[in-house]
Amino acid sequence: MTALPPELWKLTTIKNLNLDHNQLNTLPPEIDQLGDLEFFHLRYNQLTALPPELWRLTKLKILDLRTIG
Repeated sequence: MTALPPELWKLTTIKNLNLDHNQLNTLPPEIDQLGDLEFFHLRYNQLTALPPELWRLTKLKILDLRTIG
């Protein structure tokens, strides 16, 4: 997957999101709509930067960024 589907932003109560092993190179600003997210896994993607909106996820406990870029 190279881009996140717009339907993802409807999952506002999701707590665990695993996007490991994709071809993502950006995260859209809409990521902050996932306000209940606690565990976010992004290993093995092509990310080189993170949007500032990511830091609005105040319930986030684990942000796994191993082996990106």
